[in-house]
Amino acid sequence: MATSNICPKCGTNMHFVEEDGKPFYQCNACGYKTEILGLAEHECSKCGYDKAIMYYHGIVYGDEAPLVMYTCIKCGNVDREGVS
Repeated sequence: MATSNICPKCGTNMHFVEEDGKPFYQCNACGYKTEILGLAEHECSKCGYDKAIMYYHGIVYGDEAPLVMYTCIKCGNVDREGVS
């Protein structure tokens, strides 16, 4: 599963592209491309894109709701649900 936008071949930053409705990270330097798999459905509050990487932080204290963070794969914005 691709969760990093660092190219494994040359070490440069890859950028987000979408082809036929599927999200990819693609490297401008060497052309390496990988599909981004295992994404959660979440609408980004910044750009409106509907797919994100979800991180579940569990319960911090017994009386608090779990903290869930979503990182938008298009713009990198992080949305939080639960504890702030």
